[in-house]
Amino acid sequence: MIYIYDLFTFPAGIFNYNADTFSVMSVLFIFYSLYYYYLLISAEEYADITTLADFWWVTGTLFFFFGSTACNLFYNMLTKVSPGNTVYLTYIGDVLIIILYGCWSYSFICKRWITSNK
Repeated sequence: MIYIYDLFTFPAGIFNYNADTFSVMSVLFIFYSLYYYYLLISAEEYADITTLADFWWVTGTLFFFFGSTACNLFYNMLTKVSPGNTVYLTYIGDVLIIILYGCWSYSFICKRWITSNK
């Protein structure tokens, strides 16, 4: 719904960065990730998180969306620290992407270990 609103509100349409949609979806992903951690902690059975594929997938998602949401919310303040030099913000984004895909890659490796041991 928010994406449709962003699409018709801005004249560039699909070629415009939909910041409202990204912010709302990021907050939803953060809440879903925290809810997953709550369910994991409140579960009765023991879970070995070193081999739990779901845990690593959610962890990568939480780090990426929390970090990118923080950068989007504080973008104006971060650019005032070093005016005209937004290279550091690019580095923050690159590090977040590396964390995301690192956690997701490990998640797929864990899933492969589980399926090959059955």
